[in-house]
Amino acid sequence: METKKRTQATDIAEIATKLDGKVKFSSIIYSQQMLSEKYRETGVNDMYFIGMIRLLYEASIAGVKVDCLVRGICCLKTGIKGISDNITVRAILGKFLEHARVYWFGPLEDTEKSLCYMGSADLMGRNLDRRIEVVTPVLDEALKERIANEVLKLQLADNARTWKLEGDEYERILPAEGKPLVDAQALMSEKYGS
Repeated sequence: METKKRTQATDIAEIATKLDGKVKFSSIIYSQQMLSEKYRETGVNDMYFIGMIRLLYEASIAGVKVDCLVRGICCLKTGIKGISDNITVRAILGKFLEHARVYWFGPLEDTEKSLCYMGSADLMGRNLDRRIEVVTPVLDEALKERIANEVLKLQLADNARTWKLEGDEYERILPAEGKPLVDAQALMSEKYGS
């Protein structure tokens, strides 16, 4: 009889099949807070579900660094001293309307230590309460590494089409003097075709 090595990721994968998205994401965020993980990343089109925003505020208060890539509506407010000063929100506006729907918990540099989910759900009430959405854990280390390097790190490095939320307003991110232009959408289009 073959025994499967149990990990936090396989435990959560089993739980994920039994719980709705709201409860699942809530429990992962809380478990990451308890483990004192200092990084989480999410890429979505919209973020306006107040329950998830509160959880991200709580994570920020606990010292967790939260990076969000949100293309459209975002009700989370950055820069509130003591509440959301560990949260950054960026939007990449260009040819492609969709952001990768990836939820990453842990350091991007350590795929073994991190949890990665991908799927169709945004952090909006209608998706978490009234729709059937699919989010699945990514357990293959090679695939997690590709997602970290070819999607998330690339999008976080974008300085060609990125706007950063500062309080209530978005400010354009421009390349620092002497730094190369990084256009995530053009690079992905070049690599994978458009």
